[in-house]
Amino acid sequence: MNPAVDTQETSERAALTPGANSFTEGQAKAAIEKQGYVVSGPLTQDDQGIWKGQAARSGGEPTTVSVDYKGVVTPN
Repeated sequence: MNPAVDTQETSERAALTPGANSFTEGQAKAAIEKQGYVVSGPLTQDDQGIWKGQAARSGGEPTTVSVDYKGVVTPN
């Protein structure tokens, strides 16, 4: 089963939707990278189905980013 193809970025954590996540780690990483981030380590999935990991945009400071099951990418 393929997860949603469209990804979007939001700056509000509340926009993330907890739920059963059908993304693999690789697909979550691809969603983050599609938003212009470079992932700098492994991603982990929390108990709400949200993938999290460290990433940065070009020239930017590393930050934690999250991806929900809808493909919404959020910097924390």
